[in-house]
Amino acid sequence: MGKSVVVDQMAAFFAATQDTPVMLVKPEESVPNTLKRLAGKAARKVLWDPKVPYEKEDFDKGKAIIGSNAIVFDSYQEIRWADVKKEIRTNVEVCGVKDVFLDPLTCFTVGMPMSVANEELISIASEIATMAKELDFTAYLFCHLNAPQSGLPHERGGAVQSQQFSGSRAMMRQRRM
Repeated sequence: MGKSVVVDQMAAFFAATQDTPVMLVKPEESVPNTLKRLAGKAARKVLWDPKVPYEKEDFDKGKAIIGSNAIVFDSYQEIRWADVKKEIRTNVEVCGVKDVFLDPLTCFTVGMPMSVANEELISIASEIATMAKELDFTAYLFCHLNAPQSGLPHERGGAVQSQQFSGSRAMMRQRRM
């Protein structure tokens, strides 16, 4: 709870304050939803929640602040690392992207047995670390958290342990970035 809020805030801030675009890969959201979230962060308004009415002017204001500095990879519910890797390279080399957000990384392994998923996450984390170094960009990788076995839940202030990351072994091994 809250991981995507952090992604949106960071991406909106970078898009609004840097001279280079950011790239977002958010397979749990549609592109229009992601753009509403970014514009909302920039305009300081809730624009994505269907239960909260908003004025079109608020969206236009947020969109103007973000400008063309947000590239959202259209991957809603279907995602393949090979496609994303190719798009990252293109957007970094051609569009000058310096910040890439993947939220959540574990979407690449949906439906895989745990042992296969772990190996896939290790491979993806290694490849993106290598790409980031080679192409000079920063990759921000986000994942879901497994519930703590004891103590407070995360959404109530429970401390996050690295072994609670979904795909934790793969996430814990990558320290090259």
